[in-house]
Amino acid sequence: MKRLFLFLLFLSVFKISFAQITIVTFDTKTERFVDGDVEKIKFDEPFQIKISDPEFISIITKYGIHNHSHKAEGGIDGDKAEGKDGEEEKVIYQYKKSKHYRFFPPEQLVDNQSMIQLPEVFSNIDDFRITVDPPLHPNELYDIVFIAKKKLKLDDAVITNLRTDITDRIEETFHYTKDAISKAEIKTMYQDVSSLIVKATNSNSLFNKDGERVDLNNPFNNTNVTMHYDKLVKVQLNLNELTDKICGKKGGGVDETTPGYAYQYYDIMKKHINKDELLASIKEILSDEYFKDFLNAPVNSVIDPDLKNEHIITIIKRDLETTSVDLSEYVNSDICACEILNENIHQLLAGQGKITGNIVLPSINYDLVGGQILLSLLLNLKSLEDVNGEGVFQKSQDLDKLINVVKCWVIDVDKFNKLQGKRKTIKESFPDILDGVYTNWYSTTNISLYAPVDTQETPYVGVDFGFVVAPDISTTFAFEGINFHLRPVNRNAKFSYLKGIDWWLKRTSFTIGMAQRINTTNDRFDKLTSIGSPLIGVGFRINRMIRVGAVSLFYKEKNENPVIEDVNTKNTWAITMSLDTELRNLGSFFVKLLNF
Repeated sequence: MKRLFLFLLFLSVFKISFAQITIVTFDTKTERFVDGDVEKIKFDEPFQIKISDPEFISIITKYGIHNHSHKAEGGIDGDKAEGKDGEEEKVIYQYKKSKHYRFFPPEQLVDNQSMIQLPEVFSNIDDFRITVDPPLHPNELYDIVFIAKKKLKLDDAVITNLRTDITDRIEETFHYTKDAISKAEIKTMYQDVSSLIVKATNSNSLFNKDGERVDLNNPFNNTNVTMHYDKLVKVQLNLNELTDKICGKKGGGVDETTPGYAYQYYDIMKKHINKDELLASIKEILSDEYFKDFLNAPVNSVIDPDLKNEHIITIIKRDLETTSVDLSEYVNSDICACEILNENIHQLLAGQGKITGNIVLPSINYDLVGGQILLSLLLNLKSLEDVNGEGVFQKSQDLDKLINVVKCWVIDVDKFNKLQGKRKTIKESFPDILDGVYTNWYSTTNISLYAPVDTQETPYVGVDFGFVVAPDISTTFAFEGINFHLRPVNRNAKFSYLKGIDWWLKRTSFTIGMAQRINTTNDRFDKLTSIGSPLIGVGFRINRMIRVGAVSLFYKEKNENPVIEDVNTKNTWAITMSLDTELRNLGSFFVKLLNF
């Protein structure tokens, strides 16, 4: 008996060694399992789903019994679902599902406690393997849902254009020429940027690396561009403040105003400078041979050695000879937007002119070099002396007022230009707003593992080959039998996968069979039929191949008197140990044994 037991144990290990996990392939293009793969899936046994897609980053899988919810109790109407015709249909929480098939660990359930969610699967080789465990039950329809993080595959040109369009839209909203930026304008900008993103990605469902949905109502909030966006907005606002000082806009208070530098220059010339005396002094400098060296000298050799004092004095002379338009209405407004400036210096300080030689040409940018040259000339004139060693300009304090205006202008324009350079750098380094952003790919399908009960393919019926020991008659038998289960059985499934009453019902069976005596200890024993002695009883699988059982064995017993030929039909209890296999696997089972 010891040898018999060891032999059966060895065969059970042999069978288990053949077990391999089933792998099925899901095609993301058709959103279906590859033909024939679903039929490979075995109930009560984990399997793997293979998904190959180079655009996927990770996959979350959820699955559960169709129209099944743990919220209701057995036999009570549960949640309602929408039927095929749009009508609500009651989802019945059946007793079978609530008791027998409640295999989901409650802490893993999601979606109204109707599905189990598997851990997120990642892959660096575009080949995802998803292990479905806990396994599926037979005779149930399952919903399987795949949610994948999908890469945004965009051309470099699309990303570059999107970056440019976004930064241009930010600048447009916070442009330094605006007096104020309303909340409505900012909201509109958010909407426009969101539209740009949706157009570029062809998706309005985007997620960041933490799995959080990108807020398209505020696309700059908590994204990789938030810091750059804040910097760009801050630069634009700083430019706006400087523009207020250079051009003249309303300040912080309602009545507080800051006239632009062009207006301040105009106002000093009007109120503090005698234009006739100044013009006479300028003409004297230009005509007197004594000042020839001064006129031919560079205004500022460091800035521009080609611009002479004569060039800039000539520009000032033309302004003094020109009747200036009345600019009093621009004391409280943007003088840079004034279209009637007719003096060269006014145009320069309003950002409408650029010094070129002894003329001022139209320009749309602040001419910082021109302002520095003008400032240098005014300083040169302040220190200029005539042949007697006296200052040419007796009222130098009035000249100081002009110098101070131009000096402040130069300082602010220099700041403005540096901020413009910073703005350009921020724009060029503005990151890809879609970096680390992905879109969700969603697909749902069904699997039904139907276990037939009316053909030889049925997993309800198994075949036994083993031995019977009848202690009361001291006899050992070989037997072959058939066992019947109340539930379909996957003989490769580990017992740990069986939960609740399944742990018993899928291991316990009713057994009928025929035994053949293999020893002659009791000579009065005789088989009941020509092919052996029938037996009936119950069996219990102790592992995935070996079954032990308790049976009642029927046999004939000869009379103690050998002369009397009458026999009695009797039965005795017996213990069985057998190899268990499915009926449909009987042939392959013997092939494996013979090839071993």
